[in-house]
Amino acid sequence: MARNIERRRLGLYAVVEVPPSLHKAVGKKRLKRTLETRDMATAKARVFKVVAEFKAVIEAARQATTGDMVTDEARALRKALREAPPSEAASLRDLIADRAHELRGDPIGDVRAVPSSDYEFDPEREKRATAFHQLATGQATPIDEHLEQWLGETLYALRTKSDHRRAVQRLKEWGAETIEAVDRKRAGAFISWLLRPHEASNWSGDRSTASKYKSSLSNYWSWMRGKGLVELNVWTDQFIAKAKANLDGTETKERAFTDEELRVLLAGPADPLVADLIRMAALSGMRIEELCRLKVRDCAGGLFKITRAKTTAGVRSVPIHSDLCAIVTGRSAGKGSDGYLFDDLPTPPEGSQRERSSPAVKRFSRYMRALGVDVMVAGKRRSLVNFHSFRRWFVTKAEHAGQAPPTIASVVGHKRQGMTLGLYSAGPSLEQFRACVESVKLPEATTAQTSPSKTRGV
Repeated sequence: MARNIERRRLGLYAVVEVPPSLHKAVGKKRLKRTLETRDMATAKARVFKVVAEFKAVIEAARQATTGDMVTDEARALRKALREAPPSEAASLRDLIADRAHELRGDPIGDVRAVPSSDYEFDPEREKRATAFHQLATGQATPIDEHLEQWLGETLYALRTKSDHRRAVQRLKEWGAETIEAVDRKRAGAFISWLLRPHEASNWSGDRSTASKYKSSLSNYWSWMRGKGLVELNVWTDQFIAKAKANLDGTETKERAFTDEELRVLLAGPADPLVADLIRMAALSGMRIEELCRLKVRDCAGGLFKITRAKTTAGVRSVPIHSDLCAIVTGRSAGKGSDGYLFDDLPTPPEGSQRERSSPAVKRFSRYMRALGVDVMVAGKRRSLVNFHSFRRWFVTKAEHAGQAPPTIASVVGHKRQGMTLGLYSAGPSLEQFRACVESVKLPEATTAQTSPSKTRGV
């Protein structure tokens, strides 16, 4: 029977398959219309006009959608081809071939004396058509085909999942669109590209980020290897040299605040939120997100109870420093047990990748820059001192005060080293925790200052 013509009980019909990715937009899986005849010759004469109308409907639906529809369409066709019974597979392969021909477009140049097998096509359209055909027929796999399944099977935090997606997207933008295209040599070429700045691609050449990207891609490939989707992990043994510190006398490593820097931050015109966070971070060693997630019920009994942390060791109770009692009392006043201590921060919607501390981090960064405390160096995206520097400062001062390193590690939520302390011991006593916290004092020049919470009448 002629193509696009189907015999039914009442006669002959024009039929065009709708690409699976456009089923929803068109509202049908197949477009069909009677040719009002039972005579095949008549049907063949009428079918061209009807098919042209159907293709116009499909193209309008395609244009009305957003995103990389060619890739989406290829994926949907491949899925349909895998699931189709043999009787329908041939029709789908014809549909794929027709769509690839549309993407390739008309030959270029004078083709009157050239055999059709030697026609020359626009290189970009030829490349697009070939990629579509390979994806749709299962000869190639999009680089991010299994990404969401991998992330869905992991226990990564939302921000970490975003980092992994960003790494795969960077590889895709670089030019590796399919998994099959990334062999060890191509992976090495991408790593070499990452180690150089590229203004056109908005890439600084930062080695730290390059290492994160390589780690993300290696984890993705390792998961695919375990599923039998790739033969080997092409990212292993891809070398990224670590920058040597201070070869030219330039500071390059993120560090703790100095006492003088902390004095400037404490004495500056910080708003109440930033001022309280500065003092609480410096006298507890807690991470910014841990502070911003504290609720009134988490501050009872003279302890900060951290129930949600970056690591298992981070779930802990930290004694509230005596110099923080006024801030905690003031911020708890008039709130129920479920109220946030820092209720002046917006709470991200459920499922959001944004952390509750994000606005606070930005406000602190602006405050630090305004005071000239930030330390920026070439090749680094952020200051060598930042909010995490309070945590470093706390650890430094506890060590200077003679506190035992395993106790300091427990207070700040780090895993203690070794089998004896890291596995067998139940951890330091509450008295040891409290002594460690109270051993840390703010720089002398600021100890007599009134905290912003006190100025609010606390």
